[in-house]
Amino acid sequence: MDTVRTDDPSVRSGGQRSRPRSVSYQAHPAPPPSATATAPCSFFSGAAVSFRELDAAVDRFAAALQTLGVRKGDRVALMLPNCPQFGVAFYGALRAGATVLGLNPLYTAHELGHVLRDSGAETFVVLAPMLRVFDALGGDTPVRRVVVTGLDDAMPAPVAAGYVAKARAEGTHAEVPEREGVYRYARLLADARGAPTPVEVDVRRDTAVVAALAPAHEVVQASHSRSPERVDITDADSIRALFDRVGPVDAVVSTSGNARCKPLAQLTDDDFAYCLRDELMGQVDLARIALADGRVRDGGSVTLTSGTLAQHPMPGSAAISLVNAALEGFGRAAALEAPRGIRVNVVSPGWVAETLSAIGRDPSAGVPADVVARAYVESATGTQTGAVLDASG
Repeated sequence: MDTVRTDDPSVRSGGQRSRPRSVSYQAHPAPPPSATATAPCSFFSGAAVSFRELDAAVDRFAAALQTLGVRKGDRVALMLPNCPQFGVAFYGALRAGATVLGLNPLYTAHELGHVLRDSGAETFVVLAPMLRVFDALGGDTPVRRVVVTGLDDAMPAPVAAGYVAKARAEGTHAEVPEREGVYRYARLLADARGAPTPVEVDVRRDTAVVAALAPAHEVVQASHSRSPERVDITDADSIRALFDRVGPVDAVVSTSGNARCKPLAQLTDDDFAYCLRDELMGQVDLARIALADGRVRDGGSVTLTSGTLAQHPMPGSAAISLVNAALEGFGRAAALEAPRGIRVNVVSPGWVAETLSAIGRDPSAGVPADVVARAYVESATGTQTGAVLDASG
């Protein structure tokens, strides 16, 4: 049985089994206790950075990456030595939902090019003196944006001025070129406004769904950037192109999209438009296209994902609750008109116990990943249609 499965903003499609080569984890640690929030986290050239300051810098860098177009599952490559910027870039990329690659600062151009091409990294964070190694590749990589930093970005102003002056006098200072696609790390942090958009990265749930389906079905995963098959569910043409490559399938399973969680008074028109475009219309378009033109075989199924916030909202969930409830309504209505005996269902998951444990929270408040996965299997292979399957425990 061919099964298509989506995973932000992604579709996973019927064809060939594959194991992901890299795993992306969300970086949302609990806020540090007040006693340690102002304690020094790092020291560099006389500059002390507290845990609170690091967390704020991580937020700004994550927001900057999202503004530049980095999305969940995208690969961000870091070619940095042991310096404060590595921590900010590493955790910032994770908080933006990206997969991080730490690269050896001593790589040659040949070695660097191989890793960038093999990983598909579209964002590259590099120390200024090492930019020449990347430039030697002549653009023969998938990298679309380069973030450049210097050691002086992490130094106190007087120390930084002396460091730069000395390097220029010795002819060793690496100037950052002004060209399209190249961004200064310090400027990105200074210009970043607001917190990054929260990104759901529930690897345990997603891999549990694949593991539950794989023994009896042929599963090929597709995603925006981290799977063998690539698709953007916010782009109808991209969805159609995926189905053109894959051919007819027996089931489509969409596991998530992106939405924004903010207090109602802080939600902007752009926030609502983002949620409606990505998580809602992305999955709606996926279902519409899957149901059309024989994309799903007779008697097959389409499964979408909402969430427990549709029925159990909380402060800050207005946009997400709106989208989740709309998806459930769409699923029920679409089932009434689905052609050729195709079933349409929606799975409504809550927190996954293994994910809560991984981020240091009480796992008893969640549902085991294999239990959540069974709801997707039931939807994809059972007999129900027009149902909302509660997988929140």
